[in-house]
Amino acid sequence: MESLSPDAGMAQLAQAYAAQAAGTAPGPDQPPAGGAELDVFARLTIALDRATDEMRRQRHAARKAWDHCHPVPLVPLSNNAAGTITDPDRWGPKEGWAWQVLRVSVVSNATGGATAAALFDSTAAMEGATQLQGFTGTAGAFMGLWEPKGHFMLPGSQLVWTSTGGGITVNGEAIEIALDWLPTYLM
Repeated sequence: MESLSPDAGMAQLAQAYAAQAAGTAPGPDQPPAGGAELDVFARLTIALDRATDEMRRQRHAARKAWDHCHPVPLVPLSNNAAGTITDPDRWGPKEGWAWQVLRVSVVSNATGGATAAALFDSTAAMEGATQLQGFTGTAGAFMGLWEPKGHFMLPGSQLVWTSTGGGITVNGEAIEIALDWLPTYLM
């Protein structure tokens, strides 16, 4: 095999690469014009380009995943007397988002604490509400934790608390998922 200068070799490699990209490269039965070494380097260059494109795609997908699916805290809320606690802006997903509820906790307030509390999933404050969890205890001395495995909420719904006998403090955590990303998340 004849020896080529680096410039001549690069020129032949560029021609082979352009021919491969254009689909006019020699078939698998025919050796390339520059010899076997040129064929190996051309194939290596193509493989490196494909690997680089795949790594770029994976980095973009990872960045997109965080933008479309991330944890959010359920802001602590409390009331000082028996009644309903509702805050649709902070205890329900915004338009275009869904939530997977991970954890919700309740504690009766120290002074005048509740004797019972209930958590509801509702489209409006207690309108068509579904009770998710009930908590009972002694006034000023009860705590409760709810860790659902698959409770998902869609836009327009919210978590609503009620208490009897006194006040409560509630908080929690959820995963916020973009609705167009929800099928990917569920896989």
